[in-house]
Amino acid sequence: MTVVFGNIIFILALFLFPVIGISAEKHPAAPALPMALPTPDENYLLNHGEMSTTRYLGGALVGSFIGIGSGHAIQGRFFNKGLYFLSGEFVGILLLEPVPALVCGGLGKGVDFSKCEPIQTAGLVIFLATKAWEIFDLWVIPPLENSEYRELIKKYPDKKRVAFQPFIFPTSSNGLVAGLAMSF
Repeated sequence: MTVVFGNIIFILALFLFPVIGISAEKHPAAPALPMALPTPDENYLLNHGEMSTTRYLGGALVGSFIGIGSGHAIQGRFFNKGLYFLSGEFVGILLLEPVPALVCGGLGKGVDFSKCEPIQTAGLVIFLATKAWEIFDLWVIPPLENSEYRELIKKYPDKKRVAFQPFIFPTSSNGLVAGLAMSF
């Protein structure tokens, strides 16, 4: 019986030692994947956060009627896009009247605008194209950026932004209440 028991222990040892040796063998750890870093465009969206409906609609309405980048300023995108529209509309207006007056007739003289029709046409085209692009950008781009921001927050949850926004509400006693709203 002891011989059989000794043989069983020997056979078990033959099978267990390789298993123990394999499990004790140090496997190199899988290389850590580098953390994905946001691109500059993604950083811009993550830093500016989601645009509120009030800013979106207020900026779109004001920019559609007044222009010159005012809607983008309300939406918080003046230095990103509003400067393009301010300069484009300004150049268009300059080419409509003051530049043709200087080029074609000078100041103080009778101005013959028939010679300057190409300059005025270019000014009108530049102004109208810039205005149409501005209106499109005010109404279409913010919802797209908001949905992209929501996707980026899923991709980079640690980049969620806390935003503070001032507000003013009328009260029932003909007064106003002002405050600061925090969103996260």
